[in-house]
Amino acid sequence: SPADVTPVSPGGEPPSAPAATSSGVTVAWDTSAPTTGRVRFGAGAGAGLVVPEADLPCSTHHEVAFPALPVSAEYRYGIAWSPCAEWIPGNDRFERWSPAGSVRPPPLPGRPLVFFAYGDTRAYPERHTRVVQAMLRDAETRGWPAFVLNTGDLTTTGTAETEWREQFFQPLAPLLARVPFVPVFGNHDAQDEDWFLRFRLPGNEAWFSFRAGDAEVFVLDAYARFAPGTPQLRWLEESLAASTAPWRIVALHIPLRSCAANRLRRRTADRLAEWLGPILFRGGVRLVLAGHDHLYGRTVLDGGLTVVTLGGGGAPTYEAREPADGEVCVSALNFARVEIDARRLRLHALDPDGNTLDEFELTREPEAVRADSIPALPDAAPSPDPAAPEGADRAATVLDSPPEGDAPCDQPSP
Repeated sequence: SPADVTPVSPGGEPPSAPAATSSGVTVAWDTSAPTTGRVRFGAGAGAGLVVPEADLPCSTHHEVAFPALPVSAEYRYGIAWSPCAEWIPGNDRFERWSPAGSVRPPPLPGRPLVFFAYGDTRAYPERHTRVVQAMLRDAETRGWPAFVLNTGDLTTTGTAETEWREQFFQPLAPLLARVPFVPVFGNHDAQDEDWFLRFRLPGNEAWFSFRAGDAEVFVLDAYARFAPGTPQLRWLEESLAASTAPWRIVALHIPLRSCAANRLRRRTADRLAEWLGPILFRGGVRLVLAGHDHLYGRTVLDGGLTVVTLGGGGAPTYEAREPADGEVCVSALNFARVEIDARRLRLHALDPDGNTLDEFELTREPEAVRADSIPALPDAAPSPDPAAPEGADRAATVLDSPPEGDAPCDQPSP
């Protein structure tokens, strides 16, 4: 019987920003049975689609990287697949085509940037679908984003293909067909041994950065250690010091301040902020995007670092605590539209019905940050996890919610 085709992403590799062209776009897709495949693509809305000479080898996972494209152009593409037999182009008995998609390269420095952010899309496909449909309406009304950032926990465990299909790919398919996707590694994602094979990401794929417009986004692995001298922390400090982007944004799964009513979650976030906050302050980071808590939250840490929690992508909603002065804590499904130019960053958080949950603007730089306003680093590193496998660099010090579903991770869905 025909294989099911699941588009993974028209931008499996997050965007980068060379001088005059994009670094290209990667289209990836999965099939439920082994197939060969090929992609037809072209530049420009009216361009014809070109068939590459070689077919992809027989497999259930396929990736095709397009060549670099001028930033003003647009990719149009279509995916073809066939059972693992001799390829017969044009023969309907063998060749099957997916609907065509299109995607643009990210903006270069100096150009406005728009992106969507949300997270915790696991467990309830109908709720995830509501959020995606709201993003689509926003894109059609106010303009399409350069990419979509997911702050982690894409599926419940990721160990079953049905979870990926039902909880992630099917709800997100209309966006995946035309917008590059950037995933963050969450605690539920940790159960899927093939998680990093599903996406084409830079560097070691657990932590990396990319430039789009006037922003550089630094994606971190909240479950790798942040103790001084560890690989991720060294990379982060060096990368922040080398960045020339006007706006530096960090994305990771666990927030640096929790809006959840659960005290354990708040303690975990505070512990992470104690270690990570000073490095981000010193590196010029103004905004942190996170998930993990299934709600919307915004707070400003000492020194002016804004922390936004976007964990309302479809997972069971958590009870929110009472917000302090200057904070926003709302128990609701949500996503954010982020708009950036050289001088301003605007974030608009909405629920699936289009209601505004929060809206704020950051500007650069109202005044220089005084050195005495930056918190000092802690005196000692967190204790290693004695149960961690040899060679692992996971931080049990911040892993507060077991992915098996024990409290406080899962709560009944409303």
